Amino acid sequence: MQEIQITLSGRIPNYLFGNLKQDYFEECTKAIEFTSDKANSVGEFLSMVYDTTLDNGFDNFLEIFKENIDFEKFKANCPLLYEFINGVESGDYSYYQFYEMVLEASDEEIHFIEDDVLISITVNNEKIILEQRLRDFLGDSDWLDESDENSMQIVKSFWKENRTYFDLHPDTNEFNAYKCENDVLLLSEWIAPEQLKPYLLNERNVTVQHDNIVDFNFYFEVEDFKLSHLGFLQFGGGEDFHESAAKYIGSYLFYNNLKLESEIIIHRDKGFTIEYEPEWKSCTFLIEG
Repeated sequence: MQEIQITLSGRIPNYLFGNLKQDYFEECTKAIEFTSDKANSVGEFLSMVYDTTLDNGFDNFLEIFKENIDFEKFKANCPLLYEFINGVESGDYSYYQFYEMVLEASDEEIHFIEDDVLISITVNNEKIILEQRLRDFLGDSDWLDESDENSMQIVKSFWKENRTYFDLHPDTNEFNAYKCENDVLLLSEWIAPEQLKPYLLNERNVTVQHDNIVDFNFYFEVEDFKLSHLGFLQFGGGEDFHESAAKYIGSYLFYNNLKLESEIIIHRDKGFTIEYEPEWKSCTFLIEG
């Protein structure tokens, strides 16, 4: 068996979806009454709370929060949020606790791999693909014709194995598949992964975007590694959901019918943003358009 390592490196944005817990929603609604014009809605106030966990190197968001709220009234009327702010001030709470305490959040984030990401591939400790941009690695792509039986068989095998997980519509028998110059496959479908189902809500839904500089390391074993068996799967509405100058390639990597899992090394972040009940950045928009 051959030991394979595929590494994707660079700026790879990811999204976390969640729902604002009912108790915290009620406290946010109360807190608006004690807050300056900086927060006139639940969404604006929630952003203020979230920002207290962040450090952009310039602003002290905790001090900004305190300067814009009647803290005594906040303490008396919003015990859960007050406890959270105290935890941030003491250094015990970060944005991770925000996700755990304030939100009902997905355990899995959705990554957006774009064509400016670097890729390298190693087989049995020998690098067969030197680090290069995905756009250069893949080249141009063309619609996969049914006459390409080998590639079409890989596509059908992948969907046979993973149709349920991605909740692909049962009537989908003609797949949106493309083949790149280097034989790597690109799939684009309207998918609804299991872990996102609880977040298809139009009220109290939250989307957090992380812009991270990361390494994704995918490890797996095969008898005879071939690029023609490798592919990316993207959300059908991904380009509209995540507007970017770089081209969206996919959110999942697969080999034959195996959805590959990665080890993630985060080097640094380039900024986090949170949106409350967004129209375009919602889980529902990503899944349903």
